[in-house]
Amino acid sequence: MPYIEHPLIKGNAIESRVYQEKILATAITKNTLVVLPTGLGKTALSAMLVAHTLQNKPDKRVLFLAPTRPLVMQHKKSFEKFFNIPENEIEAITGFIDPMDREFLYRKKIIFATPQVVKNDIANDFLDMEKFSLLVFDEVHRARGAYAYTEIAQEFLKISKNGRILALTASPGSSKEKINQMCAELGIEAVEIRLETDEDVAPYVKEKNVEWVFVELPEELGEVRDMLKNYIEKRAKKIDTLSVNATKGRLIELQRQMQDRIRKGDKSAFFAVSLIAELLKVEHAVEMIESQGVLALSNYLKKMSADASEDKSRAVKRIMADQEIKLCVQKTEELLEKGVEHPKIKELIKIVAEVFDDNKEAKIIIFSNYRNTVSQIVRALKTVSDARPVAFIGQATKGDYDEGLTQTEQMKRLQLFREGYYNCLIGTSISEEGLDIPAVDVAIFYEPIASEIRSIQRRGRVGRSVKGKIFVLIAKNTRDEAYYWSSHHKERRMKSILTKMQGRELKFGGGLEKWAKN
Repeated sequence: MPYIEHPLIKGNAIESRVYQEKILATAITKNTLVVLPTGLGKTALSAMLVAHTLQNKPDKRVLFLAPTRPLVMQHKKSFEKFFNIPENEIEAITGFIDPMDREFLYRKKIIFATPQVVKNDIANDFLDMEKFSLLVFDEVHRARGAYAYTEIAQEFLKISKNGRILALTASPGSSKEKINQMCAELGIEAVEIRLETDEDVAPYVKEKNVEWVFVELPEELGEVRDMLKNYIEKRAKKIDTLSVNATKGRLIELQRQMQDRIRKGDKSAFFAVSLIAELLKVEHAVEMIESQGVLALSNYLKKMSADASEDKSRAVKRIMADQEIKLCVQKTEELLEKGVEHPKIKELIKIVAEVFDDNKEAKIIIFSNYRNTVSQIVRALKTVSDARPVAFIGQATKGDYDEGLTQTEQMKRLQLFREGYYNCLIGTSISEEGLDIPAVDVAIFYEPIASEIRSIQRRGRVGRSVKGKIFVLIAKNTRDEAYYWSSHHKERRMKSILTKMQGRELKFGGGLEKWAKN
């Protein structure tokens, strides 16, 4: 196996891959957006560009940004393994470090940091971007709206002389307008995308078999779902444009339109905005019963009931005062007392048991959108012989039902999973992105998701070093099916957009100002 040879990179540290070297050739000369599936070496590619930059501009420094502290520490650890330079020249900077100390640490050669810290330090003159010749953005699909990546890039483009930007992601999204906007804000001049099917990438991709597991929504759950839908249909008739199309997507679209009318002074739109907020809450309840189950819906309805009693929202008070919703609450609690579960739980237990029957050493990752479901899955899998499940969720935020996990506890659980103490990692979206989760044999999606970004990230967790299997649980004739196809079509659109952009000289190199003129 050939390895990269470079004076700043340790021998046998980075495998030589043709597709990475082709991308590197572009990134050396242009600000580049790199789209690579998870597990195909975005970190290694960035290290190669960092080595080239430091060798050719030894008086300059490199700034590598990642969204979270654990990810910052992970990248620092990887670079320490890659680089043939003193470890004290590789520094991680987070909000835990005093600002005055951070000012000194920015003098190191390679800096890893979280974006909010860097944004604040630029504003407070603790950080001079002119000293840096390369700026790396990891998980760059987060560069939306007011996210700190945007302001940092604009400062770098304005101050740094002949500086270079490298932006990394597994998926930047499927909206051409949003991709163009992101490229403009980051001063991107070239796009390099590789698919798992590309000729130069395929040798490094292990086969992934995907199996869609369909379950029927039980009649009892269907009755609860119909009560909620009846409420939506009844209330939607009060807005003409919603009378025959009160889907979640349509509600969100109409909400934006009405908010825009309010900003323009149209007070008549206030009623519609309030009603749409009401309908979206009930739509979420429908999603709970269809894709998650009785416990998830019960917890959600209890939260709405608490909010109504505390007079937090007029929309919630109207919902919880409705007789059909009251009946829905009663029915939900009856099902909970009977121990009625979503059929996905039974199917999940069956899949996991079969995996461990075939391979006692298997590692499984299970994705779910909701913390309540994660807890329910952990409890269910404790009944499976050989399964050692553990929850992997984010830190607590306002309104959560649990305390969440600190970043220290997250890292501890990942390490125990890596060592085999646990063999089933059940996580929310935090387990999809960035973090160095060990290679797994099987991934299970408890539900499909409409986001192509998250779907791509989920799939990237399996089949890194060995052939992998993916199971997707889908409740028939529910939004599960709609979400699956939505993600599928968005991913195809994203690949088409980026493939057309690849190899072209983009107009975004001058940043937003230049983009606006074209």
